[in-house]
Amino acid sequence: MLLLTDRGVPKELEEVTQVDAGDLQLGLRVRILKLWTIPAQVLLEAGDAALLPWVPLTDWKEADLRLAVDRLKASHDEELQTRMKVLYGLRYLSGEVIESMLTEEILEQSSYYQKILKKGMEKGIEEGLQAGREQGERNALLRILTLKFGQLTAETEARIGQATTGEIADWTAHALTASTIEEVMR
Repeated sequence: MLLLTDRGVPKELEEVTQVDAGDLQLGLRVRILKLWTIPAQVLLEAGDAALLPWVPLTDWKEADLRLAVDRLKASHDEELQTRMKVLYGLRYLSGEVIESMLTEEILEQSSYYQKILKKGMEKGIEEGLQAGREQGERNALLRILTLKFGQLTAETEARIGQATTGEIADWTAHALTASTIEEVMR
């Protein structure tokens, strides 16, 4: 089991786990690796660029991090550079060394960024459409009430502006049969 940070880790971890799946019972021995206790040099000396993004989660010194960053820059592998920045963010809020490595352009080209951006855009579009529908319903109610009862008071307009979607729907339905504004908005 690979633990990435010490946040939320229980004081004692079981290295033997019992798994019961109906008639099948398994005893598993788990090796627990606390990444923050492993010296960065272990990853740096492995010679595998794919391990470099994990350096910020190890027991590193600034020189280790700079070496990992320099090697990733030299590799021109933007995905690995992005992974390092993401993993760094698990333990630290910001850092000059990491910030200098990943330009905004590299980050924007990464598949991670693109997935997050797409999800955010979809959510933003949906929220915008919903807000537009709600405002359209408010405007329709205001128009119906104005045509039926004449000029509305500022208080009535403000109340409609603050109303929930359910209230707007109810008031619109009541507006068809009500004789007064008060009947509509009770």
